[in-house]
Amino acid sequence: MPGDAQHEAASQRKLRLHSLAVSPIAIPLLAGPGTIVTVILFQGQYGHVFALSVCLLVFGVTFLVLNFAGGIRRLFGPVGMLAVSRVMQIFIIAIGVSFMFDGLRKSFPALLGQ
Repeated sequence: MPGDAQHEAASQRKLRLHSLAVSPIAIPLLAGPGTIVTVILFQGQYGHVFALSVCLLVFGVTFLVLNFAGGIRRLFGPVGMLAVSRVMQIFIIAIGVSFMFDGLRKSFPALLGQ
């Protein structure tokens, strides 16, 4: 029936649009505000060469991890991936708490007895 073909074509267009909309979502996770601030802090503390070296190293590691994600997932299995995910969450929380305490320490030096 002609109506079914049109409905199918519209569904396919809608599906393509939804899949296109999903692609850019990963970009802010890889190069979002936290990443940019970290690079700026590294550059300020350690210089341009160190910041660029770290950026290139992280780019290489990220490229390898994303390229071999399927194999890594098969290697660790579901339980291993859950364990790695939890450990990474702990690291991220620890880094965030460290940034918060550094900011508080610099903003309110009398608060911490400095």
